[in-house]
Amino acid sequence: MDHSEETEEPPEAAPALNGGGGVEHDDGSKPASGDFRPDGSSSCATNNGDEDALERMSSTATVTVNVCKQCGAETATRAASRRHAFAHSLPVSSFSIPFSYSAATLLWQALGTYAFVVPLTVSNVLWFITLTLNTLLVALYVLKWRVAPEMVADEWNSSDTATYFTVPVMTCIGLLAAAPGYLQQGTVHEVFFWIFWAVWLLVSLILLGDWLYGTSRSLANVRPVYTLPVIGHFFLVIVSTEINLPQVGMYSFSVGVFFLIILYVSMFQRLPDRPVPTTSPTLFMVLGPLSLASSSWFLLRNSLHEPGGPREKFFPLLSLAFFYSALFLLLLMFRVRGVVLLRGRVRLNMDYWATAFPTLALAHVSVQWWHYIGPTVATLVIMIILTALSMSILVVMSAVTAVTFTWRLKRGMAAFWRETRPQTVNAV
Repeated sequence: MDHSEETEEPPEAAPALNGGGGVEHDDGSKPASGDFRPDGSSSCATNNGDEDALERMSSTATVTVNVCKQCGAETATRAASRRHAFAHSLPVSSFSIPFSYSAATLLWQALGTYAFVVPLTVSNVLWFITLTLNTLLVALYVLKWRVAPEMVADEWNSSDTATYFTVPVMTCIGLLAAAPGYLQQGTVHEVFFWIFWAVWLLVSLILLGDWLYGTSRSLANVRPVYTLPVIGHFFLVIVSTEINLPQVGMYSFSVGVFFLIILYVSMFQRLPDRPVPTTSPTLFMVLGPLSLASSSWFLLRNSLHEPGGPREKFFPLLSLAFFYSALFLLLLMFRVRGVVLLRGRVRLNMDYWATAFPTLALAHVSVQWWHYIGPTVATLVIMIILTALSMSILVVMSAVTAVTFTWRLKRGMAAFWRETRPQTVNAV
């Protein structure tokens, strides 16, 4: 019986997942259509589901990129606003704080030398406080220049704030004038005097030259703050008398008086056309140069005049003329500010530091004249009133600044460090 052999046909190949792209022919060849990958899949998308998935992935990636760009722009904006918050918390007028403390140091040094039995330890402590404040504010302002250089440039180009850049140098000269006795010994004191004399000569050539030939800082825009650079010349006179250089002191005094006359004539001539608001305390700045001129000429006369000579009476009379002029201007300023005070329009801020230095300098002159004229009732009353008034202003402004300035600086520094420290990005 013939039994036929049963042959089994090979099973059909299972279709590939990619629409049959992985099916082989009987001879082992692959279809010509499509670019096959090693895993057998085709690069040709023939499935509608896959196309929808690709479109969704593409749209999601686009949205993610746009969101990331928007978040980056918002982060940069917040960083800039925080940096500006730190910069706004430190205006260039902040240098008037140690500047006022230098005048307070001179006042208490005169009280310990001429008037009452006041220990010189008070003036020595104020001297170190002034040095610390001046160094700290200069370092913080350099940091501000690194963070917001455009704001520093605006303050330098402004006619209202440019003169404040000279205040740190004047504070250093004031520290030389009020240095403790043990620091004035030797040649170190004289070396520092010549260094700051040369620096101030350069500053005067730049700034005072702009008054005559400049544009934004010319005398056409004269303000009471323009009187600040003149004070530096009178500070140099005080130091020159301490190291026995009367001719150098006479030079500095002549330059200071020359520009002081120009400033006063220009300022009072232009005030009717461009008045300073009566609410602005910067009007008190006109007292500072007159007070320092009286004090410097009072000390300079001891080095230039001959006892019993014909000039012995001329020297104190000129100093008294400066002192009485400053005293009258102080009464005039209080008359203007008194009206504003009675109207309740006074709000203490950093601008009121402009009242501290002039009154402290005037009190310093009153102590000198109390010693020169003698302990009369009039000189004693003037000295006590001016000393109490100036120290009250200094204490009140120090308290206000300690609260507001520290709070603003803390916020600004915190924002600055948050933006400068390395940031970690959490992957989603």
